[in-house]
Amino acid sequence: MIHPLQSHMPPAMRDFLQTHTPTPFVVIDMDIIRKNYRSMHTLYPNTDIYYAIKANAEIPILQTLHAIGASFDVASVGEIDRVLKIGVSPHNISYTNTVKKAEEIAYAYDKGVYRFTYDCIDEIQKIAENAPNTQVFCRVMVDCDGAEWPLSRKFGCEPTYALPLLKRAVDLGLQAVGIAIHVGSQQTTTTAWHKALGQVKSIWDTAKAQNIPLRILNLGGGMCCHYDKQIIPHRQYASAIMGCIRDLFGDDMPRLFLEPGRSLVGDAGVLKTEVITVADKTGQKTHPWVYIDAGIMNGLFEALDEAIKYTVISPDELTGHTVQKQSLQKQPCVLAGPSCDTADILYDNISLPSDIRSGDMLFVLSAGAYTSSYACAWFNGFPPLKTYFVDSQKYDILTTERTTERNTTWHKNP
Repeated sequence: MIHPLQSHMPPAMRDFLQTHTPTPFVVIDMDIIRKNYRSMHTLYPNTDIYYAIKANAEIPILQTLHAIGASFDVASVGEIDRVLKIGVSPHNISYTNTVKKAEEIAYAYDKGVYRFTYDCIDEIQKIAENAPNTQVFCRVMVDCDGAEWPLSRKFGCEPTYALPLLKRAVDLGLQAVGIAIHVGSQQTTTTAWHKALGQVKSIWDTAKAQNIPLRILNLGGGMCCHYDKQIIPHRQYASAIMGCIRDLFGDDMPRLFLEPGRSLVGDAGVLKTEVITVADKTGQKTHPWVYIDAGIMNGLFEALDEAIKYTVISPDELTGHTVQKQSLQKQPCVLAGPSCDTADILYDNISLPSDIRSGDMLFVLSAGAYTSSYACAWFNGFPPLKTYFVDSQKYDILTTERTTERNTTWHKNP
């Protein structure tokens, strides 16, 4: 597979990646994010889009999405404060983490947030006591088969338990307005949606027959970005989901919420990393270990156990020189990060240039989601992963360097 960012990388992003900016860092193209949001807005009509900011909570991303009409899915009071700070209305915030302290619920309620998600009696009682008369969604556990980053087990109640939990919410004076699901992050099939939505419809019909006024279906996230393989085209993906909902609900269509994260920002980012050491550990010059300055602890956590398989390319592949050379000789390698932790191994068998050496650069594509947001701060003394921003729409380089102390912004006209 030729990755879309390899064949059609925006010039502003490509130019920035070829600067001598110290590595490791991620560069994000803001225009890709805008295009992804607008495409999703078209593909999912009559749907409120809540960006799952855990995917990447950098302020320029939040500001860009806020400016074009996005709402926000938050998992903590820290994320609530972050979006309120840029002028987001609390009515455009949904607090969907099903694990919340009582004081966190009270804090959100005091700030004006009135949408909460729960999946057990303990949680719904805390919401009733600290956020009375608010809208609540019962999270239902569904099958995540086909997801590269499953979210089953930890979140959601068993489908058979949803009705008692909805009734309990009503009894406690809350507005039981909807059901929430999530078919797993980077869901590579549409069959998971068909099965999950069938379960939801059964709960929905039973609840409404018992005068529980459900009206909103929160579809969660799960939409894909590109990594190392072809994915279902977004138009086809959306058509399958919306078609299934129309078939199930007919004229009684619920209001829909969507909580995309990686599908909005993943393909907007590239991580640049330097090769620190190439180690031939057998003396046979085969299957060397390639150590880079980005790893599990500082930017590539989702490569843990090879769950997410990023496309990693060389400078020649970035610039298109391989087209002129016709081919690039590669060899199988172990790719590992810089820390003194045995878990910091990305891939046991990845093809990298045969002549790779210390000081070379590599580029990790579709690295806009769950990279800087997962990165540890100062593990083994390594600094946090830096993030820069370009805007190919204007062909300005608007760069924001994230550090633990401050944000600095500057402009450079090409």
